[in-house]
Amino acid sequence: MREDELIIDIEADTDEPNEHPTKTLVFVSTFDPSSRVEVIPMEGQTVRQAAEVSGLTARDGSAWTVYDSLGVEISHMPSFDMIGDVLYVGPAAVSAGDNQPANPEGGVE
Repeated sequence: MREDELIIDIEADTDEPNEHPTKTLVFVSTFDPSSRVEVIPMEGQTVRQAAEVSGLTARDGSAWTVYDSLGVEISHMPSFDMIGDVLYVGPAAVSAGDNQPANPEGGVE
């Protein structure tokens, strides 16, 4: 039997392979794109929790988050939903605006 030969067992109970291939998330630092770390996600883990394992998160207590390739914040997503994707760890976005009305007196300018 050759190494690349496919064997089909017609009497197998399931279509599942005996061993599942390992699937990972790839985390990249937004500060240093050459810093890439593969993480094997765990059941019930969010993307943020998986990113903490990568070692690319802020260690000084500053706010950080995880973004997809389009820049959308995805920290809350289940890590299993993102298997195979390249994700970016970087500073959390600062919200713009101060939520104050243009004319605090409430009148028309």
